[in-house]
Amino acid sequence: MAAKKRKKGLRAGTALLWAGLALFVGVTLWSAFSCLFLSTTPRRARLSSPDEAVGTATGRRVPVIVATRRKTKAHAKPAPLLAIIIDDIGHRKKLAEEFIALDLNLSFSVLPQAPFSAHLARLAHQRGRDVLLHLPMEPKDGKWDPGPGALLTGMSRQRLRAVLAADLAALPMAAGVNNHMGSKFTEDTAAMAVFMDEIKRRGLFFIDSLTSSKSVGYPLARERGVKAARRDIFIDNIKDPAAITRQIKALTALAKRRGRALGIGHPYKQTLAALRGDPALASARATLTLGLPMSAAT
Repeated sequence: MAAKKRKKGLRAGTALLWAGLALFVGVTLWSAFSCLFLSTTPRRARLSSPDEAVGTATGRRVPVIVATRRKTKAHAKPAPLLAIIIDDIGHRKKLAEEFIALDLNLSFSVLPQAPFSAHLARLAHQRGRDVLLHLPMEPKDGKWDPGPGALLTGMSRQRLRAVLAADLAALPMAAGVNNHMGSKFTEDTAAMAVFMDEIKRRGLFFIDSLTSSKSVGYPLARERGVKAARRDIFIDNIKDPAAITRQIKALTALAKRRGRALGIGHPYKQTLAALRGDPALASARATLTLGLPMSAAT
C-alpha cells in the first residue's frame, strides 16, 4: 500500500517537472518572438552619416539625417552674355523711340538734362529696359562741351556730390551710371573716388565707357566694392550699317569666346538699320543672353 502511494507521488512530481519545463520553454520562445517581431520601439533609421544629436526636449537621442550628394547630370553651361548700351539718349525723340521699340533687350543710357530725357527714360523703363544715367564728365579737349550736369575735376567734393545728386534725381529709375565723354575726369583718381563712393552709397553700378585708355574707373570701382563692367567695343564709330554689322559680329564672337561682352552704340539711323536687319543678332537669341545684367559683374 505504501509502495503504491510512493509510486503515485513520483509520477505526479515527474508530470509537474515536465509541465514546468514546458512553461519555461514557452515563455522563452514568446519573449524571443516579441523582441524580434512585436517590439513597439522602432528600429533606428539607416543614416547617411553616423552623426547623431540629443533632442533637447526629451533627452532622447534622435538621428540627424545628413543629405548625401546624388549623382546628377552636369548643369547646363549658362549662355554667354551680350549687352549693348545705346548712349546719348535725350535729344532725338522719334529716333530714340524707334530704338526702344526694337524687339531686342537693349539698354539705354540717358543724358540728365536733355529735352526729352525724362520721357524717353520712362518709356524705356516701362518696356522693361535697363536705364542708366549717361553722366557728362570733363574731356581733355576743351573744345568739346560735355553738356549740362557735367562733373569737372576742378569742383570741390561738395560740388561734385551736389551735381551728381541733381543728375540722378532727374532719372530716378536709373540702375547704374556710365560716363559721357570724361577722358580727363576718369583719369583723375581723387575726383573719381568721390563719384565712386557716392554711387556705391546709392547702390548703383558703374559702366566704364573707356573714353580714355588711362581711365581709373573700372579698377577703382573694384577697389571700392562697386559693381562694375567696362566697354569692349564701340559698335558705330563708323556710321555705316555694314561696318556696324561687322562690329556687332565681333562683339557676338567675343561674348561666345569669353562668356560676356559689352558694346556701346549711339542713336544713329545707321545703327538702327544695322540692329534691325542684323542676322547675327537674330540668331544670337538662341545662344546668347541679350541684356544688361552686367551689374552682376564685379
